[in-house]
Amino acid sequence: MKYSLLPITASLFIWCVAATVSAEPPVSGRSLADLLEQLDSTHTTQERIRAAEALAQYGQSAVPPLTALLYSDDANARYYACLALVRLGPCAEQAVPDLMAIIAAPRDPLRRAAMTALGRIGSPAEDAAPLLFHLASDSDWEVRRYAVDALAEIGSCVVPMLLDQLQEDDQAARRSACEVLGRMGPKAKEAVPRLTSLAMEATETEREAVFAALAGIAAPAGDDLIRMLRHENGDVRRLAAKALGRMRDEGSPAISALCNAVQDQDANVRFWAVWAIGQIGGSGREIADALLLASLDQDADVRWQTVAALQKVNIGESVEQVLINLLKDPHPAVRARAEQIGVR
Repeated sequence: MKYSLLPITASLFIWCVAATVSAEPPVSGRSLADLLEQLDSTHTTQERIRAAEALAQYGQSAVPPLTALLYSDDANARYYACLALVRLGPCAEQAVPDLMAIIAAPRDPLRRAAMTALGRIGSPAEDAAPLLFHLASDSDWEVRRYAVDALAEIGSCVVPMLLDQLQEDDQAARRSACEVLGRMGPKAKEAVPRLTSLAMEATETEREAVFAALAGIAAPAGDDLIRMLRHENGDVRRLAAKALGRMRDEGSPAISALCNAVQDQDANVRFWAVWAIGQIGGSGREIADALLLASLDQDADVRWQTVAALQKVNIGESVEQVLINLLKDPHPAVRARAEQIGVR
């Protein structure tokens, strides 16, 4: 039986949002057998979704019959059984081998839903990590995205495996590991020393992935990124500034270092330092002095970026002098952007 992946993907997205919002499953008053029968395609989509949600109240007791439905000839019943396993989360640990079999089958349309279920199961799905990591380099971008998301949700137990991947000669594997680590956030703090070391050794293309991972890990990587703002390599300094800006509020401890970087000898570093200051926001004399200096920078791109930063910080009366400089700028693009913020 054929069915469209579009409504299934949309249903899965809606389902995951609902599962996140609702901490407790509803009490349906329906027997386990009745709810399992309601997953059948003779019922409406909403009826099947409600049944899948209600099955969560049966916990581990619902897992064996749901696992059996994964092998049904009814494609819709398979899908909604998988959806119910998503809702069961860690209770569905027993289904991990069956879900792994699904994601290992390249043509199985349930692969995405199965990867989501593995992610929701969390650390009990650790055995699926190597297979998910392999899929994180798949030629299908949707498969890659679901695999990365699942690995990130499985959690810190997969970090040792990812650290091993960072040691491999395969650049694609290292980039995939970086992507997963960045998605994991602070749970991947154990990887910061290796990522910091790799940032110095990597090629230019790979270095972007490394710094994106450090930015995703955020606060645990902050001190290392601040130190890298003083690195001898201008590309490292540029990417460190960019990563700190991507951390937004969590990058606030780096404000002083970024204000100093506005005086860097490399215009690219100065540009991203100003951008980062704007992304992080804040107030005070230090930021005001840095933006005043940036408004007089010899590089037009830096001055152009200063206008954007002005809209995101609070530097009091100092903003007037900075704007005067920018509104009189010799470059028309800088003047035009300054005029757009409404002060003439």
